[in-house]
Amino acid sequence: MVETTDARLSVARVVLLADDRALQPRGDVVPLVRTGVLERWDDLGTAFDAVSARLTTDVLVQLNGFVELDGLTPTEAAARWWAGG
Repeated sequence: MVETTDARLSVARVVLLADDRALQPRGDVVPLVRTGVLERWDDLGTAFDAVSARLTTDVLVQLNGFVELDGLTPTEAAARWWAGG
């Protein structure tokens, strides 16, 4: 079984089937931050929204591939993605 963001999807010869019966729960990325933090840094919510808008399922597969297949740390993977690589 693979998840929709599994790194193997970028290299394996498989077809991801549609879950037309909703058997698997969604795995959406949701930033969590305390209200006090958002109030302290005015632009933080806007920054979270901008990053969240870019984190598509395909991007998450790519990021997971950087870590699982290329051996990068999560920090290195995020930096590569953010830089456009």
